[in-house]
Amino acid sequence: MLDLGASINLMPFSIYKQLELNERKPTTMSLLLADGSVRYPRGIMEDVLVQVDKLIIPVDFVVLDMDDVSGETNMRPILLGRPFMATAKTFIDVQNGKLTMTVLDETIEFKLFEASSYPVGADDCSFIGILDPGVDDPPPKLELKELPTTLKYVYLGENETYPIIIASELKNEEEKRLIEVLQKHKSAIGWSLEDIRGISPTVCMHKIFLEDEAKPTKEAQRQLNPIMKEVVKKEVLKLLEVGIIYPTSDSKWVSPIHVVPKKLGITMVRNEQNELVPQRLQTGWRVCIDYRKLNTATRKDHFPLPFIDQMLERLAGHSHYCFLDGYSGYNQIVIAPENQEKTTFTCPFGTFAFRQMPFGLCNAPGTFQRCMMSIFSDMVEEIIDVFMDDFSVFGDSFDLCLKNLTLVLQRCDENNLVLNWEKCHFMV
Repeated sequence: MLDLGASINLMPFSIYKQLELNERKPTTMSLLLADGSVRYPRGIMEDVLVQVDKLIIPVDFVVLDMDDVSGETNMRPILLGRPFMATAKTFIDVQNGKLTMTVLDETIEFKLFEASSYPVGADDCSFIGILDPGVDDPPPKLELKELPTTLKYVYLGENETYPIIIASELKNEEEKRLIEVLQKHKSAIGWSLEDIRGISPTVCMHKIFLEDEAKPTKEAQRQLNPIMKEVVKKEVLKLLEVGIIYPTSDSKWVSPIHVVPKKLGITMVRNEQNELVPQRLQTGWRVCIDYRKLNTATRKDHFPLPFIDQMLERLAGHSHYCFLDGYSGYNQIVIAPENQEKTTFTCPFGTFAFRQMPFGLCNAPGTFQRCMMSIFSDMVEEIIDVFMDDFSVFGDSFDLCLKNLTLVLQRCDENNLVLNWEKCHFMV
């Protein structure tokens, strides 16, 4: 699709994956779309060859997650903007209704009046498509942990894919109705970090306001052993792939990283003297960014968090509950572009800044709670209670709880809020 109003050429990420093109170059670019939303590209592809009739033109594309223009899987448009038209030496003769493109000594011509004199329908339009239909992304491979007898796995996809966790004592009819609701709002549930879509900046955006006397600090990276270094490498690659972070080199603020063990509960083990002593279980490693100096220089946000005891009082006494959890909740909120460089961290693989809100910022809890209260303002204490990224939907019967759950999932869909399948328990 040609667009004189576009200053770049855009390729949907879905087409990029289907064409299996080379690795993308990272970019710090942000795009303001026609609907007012701010989007962050997945990268830039250079010198992609595009054939228009007998012309072959090298084009640089910005790769972006885009909603399909139509429901047809083979009609995802590639947008060709002014850079393409400049390369193709495009000339538009409005008076005579002609569009010509010239590359080297070859020229092609389109007769615009003839093209627009026929009804425009799906069968009449020319579009850039894939010769062979692309294969849908395979469902993520997930490790299913053992559940207590009160819970069980059911699946929203074929061949036991896209699992969710529900109460094991539901009647067959109740289970069927619950699965239908969850399948209808499947986009509100995430099974991998790639499923995060990002809450619109028009709804919520994290800003970092500094104290008047604050001075930027640049800290050196910390030394890591080979095991920790590999953990950091995997984390950086994962966040780069989904566009949560991007490389940067000129930030005035640089924070170091730490790698700390993930702890899960305490067990009793015998020491060398055959005595039982408590020992914490380690399940892996966690990458943390030390934002202490940035936090010291940041003006504090005093947005209140709810009291847990009051929430528990409101939740008590209902017959059915759905406990929901945001998927990597903080990472779903955009950081104001002018503040992103303040989140820069250093590691053995370079310096990177966050597009989405990371863990460790002092005002992140207040921003997230404010965002959730904004999204669910008319529902809080009526059908749902919200504490950070933990949501509790309740009802005095299965039917009422299912109705409330439907409303909450619909609201999540409307605001691109994605829930974590593994931490959501339905109708318990």
